[in-house]
Amino acid sequence: GTGSPGAESDGSRRSPAGAQGGAAATSEPAHSAGSAPAATPAPQQSAEPVDLLQLAGGSVMKRVAPIAGVALLLAVLVWLWTRMRGSSES
Repeated sequence: GTGSPGAESDGSRRSPAGAQGGAAATSEPAHSAGSAPAATPAPQQSAEPVDLLQLAGGSVMKRVAPIAGVALLLAVLVWLWTRMRGSSES
């Protein structure tokens, strides 16, 4: 591979363009030298930023909550153990 998607014509690609055979690699105008602006769409107004916590927050919390709960429980147990041990030595 040379890095360009249309350069390989060995049929190993499984996209609809690759299913047409090797002729698709030579007849695509988007990969010719003079049509770089046609291959790149004109810049549009920037879209709104995606709130990842809103989209994936629930599934992340399902995984993080048990770990955070165990860590909090261990922290409380260590704190209680050190208090009890410190009071018995005095």
